[in-house]
Amino acid sequence: MIRREQNTNCIQSTNSVSFNGAITFDKPNASALIADKAAARRRNVGLSALVALAITALIGCAHQDPGGSESDSPAPKPAACSCEEEAVVDPTLLAFLSLARAAHHDADLSVEAGDRAAAVAALTRVVKAPWPGKKPPEVIEVSADTLARIADLESEDDKFDDASRHVEEGIALATEPTHFRGRLFEVRGLVEERRSKALAAKGDTTGAENARKEALKAYGQALDIQEDVIARALKAKEKDTPPGGSAQPTGTSKPFK
Repeated sequence: MIRREQNTNCIQSTNSVSFNGAITFDKPNASALIADKAAARRRNVGLSALVALAITALIGCAHQDPGGSESDSPAPKPAACSCEEEAVVDPTLLAFLSLARAAHHDADLSVEAGDRAAAVAALTRVVKAPWPGKKPPEVIEVSADTLARIADLESEDDKFDDASRHVEEGIALATEPTHFRGRLFEVRGLVEERRSKALAAKGDTTGAENARKEALKAYGQALDIQEDVIARALKAKEKDTPPGGSAQPTGTSKPFK
C-alpha cells in the first residue's frame, strides 16, 4: 500500500519507508506489489502497473528535500533512517523494471491483436535478461510472474510442454513461500487442466484423466501456499496492532493516487 505522509522525517525499516512528506510504502521490494497484482491482471495490463509501483518505491529516498524542513533547525532524523548512507536507486534494477513494464505493455497489445506468439516473444526478453550477481527479490518476483504469464499464453495455444517447462522454471526461481510461487502452482494447474481437455477431445481418456489429476494436485498446492501467505500476513498485522485498537499510521495520511 502507498500513502502520502505529512511528516518531515525519513524513516526506513524492513517494512516501510517514508520520506519528507511525500510517500510511505510498505516493503520496498516487489512484495509491496502483491495487493495490486490481481486487479492489474484483470485489467489486462500485466505487470506494467506493478512495475511502476516498484520503481516508485525504489526512488523514494532519492527524492528527499536537501533543505530539510521549513524551520531553521530541521527535526533530527531517527537512527533507523539510512537514506543518506545507502544507495536507494539501483540503475540496473530500474532498467530491469522498465524493461519488464515495456515487455508487458508489448504483450498486452499483441494479445489484443490475437498474436500470442508475439506476446510470448516480448515476455521472454524479461526472463532472459542477464543479471550481474545474485538476483534481488524484485527481479525474482517479476521474472517468476512473467514466466507464469508466458506459460498461461502458451497453454492457450496448446503448447503444453513449453508451458510446463516455463512453470517449472518459475517454481525453481521463486523458492520462497510467496504469492508469486503460489501463482505458479495455480498456472501449473491451469496448464494441466487445458491439457486434459485437449486430450479428451482427441479421445485419449487415460491421458486426460492423468492430466486432470495433476491439475487438481497443483491447484491444491496453490491453495496451501496462498492460505499460508494470507495467514502470515494476518499474524503480522495482529502483532503490529496495539491491544484494544487498530494500528495507526504516523502522521496524517491519505491514499496516494
